[in-house]
Amino acid sequence: IANNIGRIARIFGCVTTFKAYLDISSQPSKSTALRSELQLSGVSCSQVDMFAFAVDHPPPATVVLISGDRDYA
Repeated sequence: IANNIGRIARIFGCVTTFKAYLDISSQPSKSTALRSELQLSGVSCSQVDMFAFAVDHPPPATVVLISGDRDYA
């Protein structure tokens, strides 16, 4: 999945940062395996602030946000 997301994101330009934010509290037994799989795909799993990204990367810059959280819509 991470490779497919990266391929689609490259349509918008060079991917300089690929971060994943996930709630692993509901399935702690799978968290280590999931984190390892993401890191092997080149995805960093540490939390960062999107506002800080916007400050550090002046326009034109693109953020691709995929979320199941309705609050982001």
